[in-house]
Amino acid sequence: MYYFSKGTSACRIAGSPPGIPGQRVGQHRGRGKMSNLVLYGLQYWKQYGTRNLIGAGARYLGQRFPDNSRGMTDLASPCYDVTDEELRKHRVILESWAKGNHDEIHSINWFIPDFINAYGGGHFNIFRFANYFANLGIDNRIVIYNLTSGTEKEKEAELSKLFPQGHLTVISRPGIESDIEAHIPYADISFGTCWQSVYYLVKFNNTRGKFYFLQDYEPLFYPGGATSALAEATYKWGIPAVTFGQWLSRMYTDVYHTTCQDFIPCPDEVFSPGKVSCKARKIFFFSRPISERRGFDLGIVALHKLFLKHPEVEIVMAGSIGIPLSRYQIPFPYRDLGSLTIQETAELYRTCDIGLCFSMTNLSFLPLELMASGCPVVTNYGPTTNWLLTDSLNCLMAEPYPSAVVSKLEQALTSFPLRQQLVEGGLALVRKTSWPKEFSRVHKFIRSGVYQS
Repeated sequence: MYYFSKGTSACRIAGSPPGIPGQRVGQHRGRGKMSNLVLYGLQYWKQYGTRNLIGAGARYLGQRFPDNSRGMTDLASPCYDVTDEELRKHRVILESWAKGNHDEIHSINWFIPDFINAYGGGHFNIFRFANYFANLGIDNRIVIYNLTSGTEKEKEAELSKLFPQGHLTVISRPGIESDIEAHIPYADISFGTCWQSVYYLVKFNNTRGKFYFLQDYEPLFYPGGATSALAEATYKWGIPAVTFGQWLSRMYTDVYHTTCQDFIPCPDEVFSPGKVSCKARKIFFFSRPISERRGFDLGIVALHKLFLKHPEVEIVMAGSIGIPLSRYQIPFPYRDLGSLTIQETAELYRTCDIGLCFSMTNLSFLPLELMASGCPVVTNYGPTTNWLLTDSLNCLMAEPYPSAVVSKLEQALTSFPLRQQLVEGGLALVRKTSWPKEFSRVHKFIRSGVYQS
């Protein structure tokens, strides 16, 4: 990855230990890999505490360096292997479910990876749907297959704070890899929620129906190789999917020939519009270096170019996890707000004149939350975004190279009528969205018999 020093020349920065297993961040100038690991550990400990640090360290060592530090998925683990016989039994479940409608659903298992912040990323969206079904009287169990941070009761307490009206039971059992059906109770239907979890789901046949809760195209999270192939393999097992948006649904249907139902993401009610300022000055950038799909490098280079032309702009960043942005060589003045609560995020968006965010693998909630806050959006152009967003109508969309991003930022920065137009278009888009409508569509889908061989 490339960042700029405080002059104008670029410097090469090598990879350092990832903030989350399977991802990497930039190494800081003048520090070796071990020093970076210690720095990251200290920052992580300050933010999340000793128990979560131990759990994160276990995941880091067990998943990132399982085979003599080659940085690959542990292919020797029984987790990431499936036999022909296991796939045959799995297909029997899918074919049986396809024989008719299923109005009577009393229990659901959700296979998920461990989480530290229940509101983070895709986890909250899983819990949102689980809570909907829980409020219908359906028993929802959150099955954490790799619990290392906290206990089942602590996780349940955290979920109860988010959804006081519903009840989500948390289950985690040691030894799940060796005999999953001996450790996890029966459910009418079961969901896999990421590619790793589907390796558990495919072997779990103590259920009547199986579904894939698909929020991103995860093979793109990794370089071409074994891990990327392991992720893609899960798309070929015929599991009906509930997908985050139409780009994923088209991909799943057209490439992998499997039935799916998309849902349209909706911003939470906490996001509401502020006043559009006549003179734009404050730019927000979602900056998460450990997630390459969020385009941190591209944003930093583009904002540097913009700052050289418009030094009056105020640049605010948030979203970083663990290592603060001050550890990176960022060549312009900025404020780093780190990780915010949802209320703090909503308040920030309402005060910003332009929001810059990238969705390189699938659309995220960010553009819609910015739109709901009355903040004009600049994002990347491509099939992962333009299935819902429209350039010059509800946002400005740039090709993914710095000068193109700078051009769009300048257009928004210098034109009050354009910003007003984008705000109106963005609000019109998000006002069309409705979680009750999306919940209903998904509920209807899973009750119908759906399977394509």
